[in-house]
Amino acid sequence: MQKKELVIASGVTCCMAFFGTLFLPECRLVAFAPLLAYLLRKFSLLSLFWWAIAMGIIADSTSIHYRFGLSSAAYLVAVGTLYPTRRHFFEDKPFPFAMLCYFVSCIVGVFFTLASLYKGTIHFLSFWGFAREIFLTPAIDALMGLALVFVPIKAYIKKKDLKNPSPEEA
Repeated sequence: MQKKELVIASGVTCCMAFFGTLFLPECRLVAFAPLLAYLLRKFSLLSLFWWAIAMGIIADSTSIHYRFGLSSAAYLVAVGTLYPTRRHFFEDKPFPFAMLCYFVSCIVGVFFTLASLYKGTIHFLSFWGFAREIFLTPAIDALMGLALVFVPIKAYIKKKDLKNPSPEEA
């Protein structure tokens, strides 16, 4: 993985986390789902755990919804659950990336829903609220990941390849 690709992905998701909670405080989008999905295909399990803890600390610092440390635990659960299945998402194409983004966001959403049930402060009262939290929000996260993380990284790689063609193509 190129260092600039990681800088692009982490910079965009940190901006999404900060500005998303600043301008849309009641929206429960998982801003770090695209970065976790991107890193799941590139890093070892131990490195992913450290990344998940760091992302959780940043998410908890910018959010007012849950107790401190809960986002780190949710990201750790998502990484631990999805790491064995990452070989199914090996292609560097939009659809596998969006699906992995969706699954990360869905697992984090289920974790937060179970934490809300345990705490007794559930934030939805109907089937539609549950469907929004578990199905619609991850779909929006996946589309957001495609538009704001996957496409800029692919554009950067394509631009870099156009500037420096490989010796076989020349």
